[in-house]
Amino acid sequence: YGRIEPGGLINRVSKRPQAEALTTLEQEVGSHQHSRTSLDSTGTVGNASDWLYRVNAVFEDEDGFKDDTHNRRVFFAPQVEWRPDSDTSVRVGLDYMRDRRSWALTYGTIGNAQGPVDIPISRNLHGKDDHYRDESAALKLDWSRRLNESWTVQQRVTLLRRKGEAHGTGLGSADEDGDYTRDYWGWENERTDVFSTNLELLGKLTTGDMKHTLLLGGDWFDEDYDSGGWAFGGTVVNVNIHAPRRDDQVYRLDYTVMPYQYRNRNAGLYLQDQMALLDDRLHVMLGVRY
Repeated sequence: YGRIEPGGLINRVSKRPQAEALTTLEQEVGSHQHSRTSLDSTGTVGNASDWLYRVNAVFEDEDGFKDDTHNRRVFFAPQVEWRPDSDTSVRVGLDYMRDRRSWALTYGTIGNAQGPVDIPISRNLHGKDDHYRDESAALKLDWSRRLNESWTVQQRVTLLRRKGEAHGTGLGSADEDGDYTRDYWGWENERTDVFSTNLELLGKLTTGDMKHTLLLGGDWFDEDYDSGGWAFGGTVVNVNIHAPRRDDQVYRLDYTVMPYQYRNRNAGLYLQDQMALLDDRLHVMLGVRY
């Protein structure tokens, strides 16, 4: 159920705070100056057993496998959860991520009349400073309250702001001598604001030999997107696959910017019954969504 096309979904479950104190620190090193440091720490806040925390953080820095490329990432996700009693939980968290990677690590090579050009995998046909930058922050709230042994009410709320920019290259096909063209392609001051929430009632019932898991809920999704302007064109640069001249930024001059925005709103109501029969060996799920 939910706002998906036929084909499936990804169920992403966050690491929740735990009462038992645990801290894990990992360090990776590898090829291309790869370094990745990650932290996962959880436990109670001071001596208060009803307040829990969890912090996840990742710092990654490496050179790309292509010439003059890099990949840098920072991720930080603190959470606090309040459990005043065994039936109630309120959790607030922040997900922050900042990415900067070279354009050549996002897009592949080019071709000629015989297929993909025959060059080393490390060859960078784009500009040295071509990059993609992305920064996002999401504030999350979810709470649940068990009403009795059979029924639970729960809600999730997410506020997301994402900003991005890209200064990249559009590549032309190569001729028999390996000559190709490079012009400008990217976007400026891209922004996305999202508000989403859903409120659900979850119940577990038994009728005869059949067990039911009932779900009744509604959701709301509001997305406001502004590209800041798709950028393309610019001054065409002639280059060769064997000598790409990655420090030449002339192609960034006099490019065209085309603004693009949209607003996406979606509201839904859903009812679902997951039934277990024959000593839990047969499961039947019926659902309806409007």
